[in-house]
Amino acid sequence: AVCTAGHFQDEHQQVADPPATCKGCVPGSYQDEDTGTTACKRCPAGHFEDEAHFASEVGADACEACPAMHFQDEAGKLECKPCKAGS
Repeated sequence: AVCTAGHFQDEHQQVADPPATCKGCVPGSYQDEDTGTTACKRCPAGHFEDEAHFASEVGADACEACPAMHFQDEAGKLECKPCKAGS
């Protein structure tokens, strides 16, 4: 068996037997494939994932675009940064 979306297995030659051996993605990351992936993907720059939303979404939809007047220049973050006045 393979891990389902939202989960991964990073141990070499480990047989995935969900949910016992599959690990869940942490907030700020997601996994939208269920093909035996070995890691989660980080939310891209310009996006964030709050922990409340994380619990209900496992795919790329878990990452939200930063709201107006905010930005995020790093991947895998849980919040966006406010823009400085005049920028």
